[in-house]
Amino acid sequence: MDPISSFSGLASGFNFRELVDAVIQVESRPVVRAREAISAADARESALGTYRSLLVALRDALTALRDGSAFDALSTTVTGQASGGRPLLSASAGSTATPGTFQVEVTTLAASEKRGSLAQADSTTALGLAGDFTVNGQTVTVTTDDSLAAIRDRINTLNTGATPTGVSASILTVGAGDARLILTSTTPGAAGIALADTTGTVLGTLGLLDPGAILTAGSDAQFSIDGVALTRTTNAVTDAIEGLTLSLETAEPGTVATVSVTRFVGEATAAASTFVQAYNAVVDFHAQQQVSGALRTDATLRASRSEFSRHLLGVLTGTGGLAAGATQFGFSLTRSGTLSVDTAVLDGALQNGFTDVKTLFADSTAAADFETALDDLLRSGTGTLDIKTSALDGLRTAQEARVERLQSRLDRREESLLRQFSRMEAAIGRLQSQGTFLQAQLPSLGGAS
Repeated sequence: MDPISSFSGLASGFNFRELVDAVIQVESRPVVRAREAISAADARESALGTYRSLLVALRDALTALRDGSAFDALSTTVTGQASGGRPLLSASAGSTATPGTFQVEVTTLAASEKRGSLAQADSTTALGLAGDFTVNGQTVTVTTDDSLAAIRDRINTLNTGATPTGVSASILTVGAGDARLILTSTTPGAAGIALADTTGTVLGTLGLLDPGAILTAGSDAQFSIDGVALTRTTNAVTDAIEGLTLSLETAEPGTVATVSVTRFVGEATAAASTFVQAYNAVVDFHAQQQVSGALRTDATLRASRSEFSRHLLGVLTGTGGLAAGATQFGFSLTRSGTLSVDTAVLDGALQNGFTDVKTLFADSTAAADFETALDDLLRSGTGTLDIKTSALDGLRTAQEARVERLQSRLDRREESLLRQFSRMEAAIGRLQSQGTFLQAQLPSLGGAS
């Protein structure tokens, strides 16, 4: 087969390379259109990705208002200190707390019982004691080969798993020839540590049953709230005032701390501002796409733009009309369809009409419908945006396969044309050589005549 590289156009005087290129360019139009379709799909998918991120931000901002968490934020302050400036207690409010003021006096803090044994020579020498004893109802078995450290380890083994004893053991080395077993209740309260020898006298011999073995007595917390006396086994009180946790820190009878629970309107205002910004970002995207975006002809975009406006208007008019409702809370719609909020007005409304502002979002049917519309677009796998993205992926795959087929066909077509012109060029070259040879023979033919 004639090599394509032999084609030059020198023999014929024609630039067949340009002619082949022109033919291929004309026949490449389907490839060009397929590549344009791929680029358009890429642009639309990129725009859908941007739209998705904006809608996620809007849904998250709306959810913060819908679930009431932004409106349920509370702050707590504690005034009043013990002598020396020490805090009497600290407090934190959960979502179920309600605003109010409480007077708290701490009389006694809850403490954990701690016991110490009699001094032993060291922690590793066998004690020669044998028997069973119980720690908070669980049995420890001791043999004559056990040392103080071995007894410690046996007690600590029982303080693990699903039913721990609530007692930890350690060794205190006071000095040479003075090692002691220390038992500490891991939970405070007057109940302390329940110890008993069941067989033998291990605990008795170690002195752990003696009254003098108590290094720190276990005690319950005793305090009062608004003059009502209360007792708890812990200093973290979670069940006295609904939604409010009191952490008792210093006992000082006669000194009262004031705990104030107030609404933290700053979080609600910030959440409202975040929603406004997220909504306006979506409105701006709609406007940009309508003019020159890759989604300007997308029916879903047009439908969602209209649907969002309708849902928002429903939210803002849900308290009896826009003029009488949302505007008094600082919300307003602009002529371009964006939303604005006057945070100073909203702060005042939250202070004076908290429930009404919360109703705009948390208890509004229109807000629930708005959230549903966003979920329908964003739902993984079956949401509108995922379906569109999947369709674009399929279109791109099909067009890329078409480009590959057409390009392969064009490559073969180009190769075929070049070979044909190459053979023609070679033939013309041979004819020209024969003509030159014959022309050179004519004079000799004339002389012979």
